[in-house]
Amino acid sequence: MKKIVFMTFFILVSGFWSLVSESYALFEAHKVKNANKAYENKEYDKAIEQYDAVLKNMPGSDIINFNKAAALYKKNDLTKAERSYYEALTNSKDKMELEDEIAYNIGNVKYRQGEKLLKTEPKAAIDLWQQALGYYRRAIELNPKDEDAKFNRDFVRNKLNQLQQQEQQKQNKQDQQDKEDQQDKQDQQDKEDQQDKQDQQDKQDQQDKQDQQDKQDQQDKQDQQEKEDQQDKENQQDKQDQQDKEDQQDKEDQQDKQDKKYK
Repeated sequence: MKKIVFMTFFILVSGFWSLVSESYALFEAHKVKNANKAYENKEYDKAIEQYDAVLKNMPGSDIINFNKAAALYKKNDLTKAERSYYEALTNSKDKMELEDEIAYNIGNVKYRQGEKLLKTEPKAAIDLWQQALGYYRRAIELNPKDEDAKFNRDFVRNKLNQLQQQEQQKQNKQDQQDKEDQQDKQDQQDKEDQQDKQDQQDKQDQQDKQDQQDKQDQQDKQDQQEKEDQQDKENQQDKQDQQDKEDQQDKEDQQDKQDKKYK
């Protein structure tokens, strides 16, 4: 059983202890009494202020640091609560006795920290819950009869398993989606490459066709030029033949005329 000196409150599923030793009343009895009363009245800011006032004169008080951590936890100031628990452990005169309770409470802090990150940062929540399990196991190792620690260990372990399964399913789904997206991207790239290849082939075919047409046009132009040259040559020859014929005729006429003159 945990030693209960001034009160018990419940978190998670079972007890969370805040302790104060009566021996400290000899030093700061009034402030401690007021701090404890404020805590019981759920005036956590006031309780923390009173505990801090006591700690100024008794900075090495493990119990007051422990009580301050409990008030900080109630305020949901988990980081400072964790720090105060470590302060309590560091200054504890009997670390083995107090470490059991501190380990249990830090386990609760780690669980709550993970719970806050459950929706936004599930991987961070998993890490914190794994740490919580470690602290519960440590508490049980120090006190094998700590049923609260055992209960919380099993509770968090089940929650952790569920979360890890959910995250694994999400990861598997994401991996499948990534694979499909990659395949779609590859298919699209292949399609674009095929289209580019087809466009290039069409362009080449068009160029070949144009080159062939240009070659044909050039040949037609060459043939036409040769035909025209041949025609010009023939026309020139006909003209020359006609001229020769006319010259011959003139010559004959001239000769006939000459012949008649001498008769």
